[in-house]
Amino acid sequence: QLETGTYYVNSPGSSGNSKTGYLFSNSNNTGVAQVRTSGGRGLVLGRQDISANTWTTIADTHWGGTALVAWAGSGVQGMDMVAYGYNSPVTVLYSSQWAGSQIRSYTGSTYQLQINIGTTANVWVLFLGT
Repeated sequence: QLETGTYYVNSPGSSGNSKTGYLFSNSNNTGVAQVRTSGGRGLVLGRQDISANTWTTIADTHWGGTALVAWAGSGVQGMDMVAYGYNSPVTVLYSSQWAGSQIRSYTGSTYQLQINIGTTANVWVLFLGT
């Protein structure tokens, strides 16, 4: 556990390899992407299997943030960039679908970001917030 300081992530860049940044390698990381109960802030990942036509919490925050939400179901795939905050409106900043056509909705519930998608889907959330 790092109490103070900064993480620097980089590679030596040998042989044309210049990979930098954070990498979440565990694709089985399940649950809500949340920072609220941790008392912290930052970049977190969550993945859930969502049932069709149900409001499901996908992110949890103290004050707000931006979520990159990727989803895939039977014949549909896409992503949305969503901003939300404590007791404030949810705003979809960017939306894209590259397979099929799927209607989805977002709402905020005090601290939580929730999704309702019209098909059973896998949903991944990369959340940056406080």
